[in-house]
Amino acid sequence: MTAPEPLPRPVAWRLHPDDVARFAAEGKHCEHRRCRNPQTVNTWRYWRSTEVGRVLVAEHQVCDEHGQEFATRHHLEIEPAPAEPSSHTRPAGDAEGTR
Repeated sequence: MTAPEPLPRPVAWRLHPDDVARFAAEGKHCEHRRCRNPQTVNTWRYWRSTEVGRVLVAEHQVCDEHGQEFATRHHLEIEPAPAEPSSHTRPAGDAEGTR
């Protein structure tokens, strides 16, 4: 049996200021348990599902504090916000470059 392909590295980036303001107006807050701070950072973490037999991504929108904790835990820098608001794709490129 061959070893499974390595997972892409986790990634985190800041949300565009317009999106931060819109999410706050909609009453959205950090997705970390019990945190009520505004969403300012988007995180992606990849994981391998044995049930469906493929790599899946867990996406979360969190506050600055929990975004920095995620970045520290995974030894990465939080990337800058995308140039356009409502851009829910990674601003620095595709997942292939994150390995």
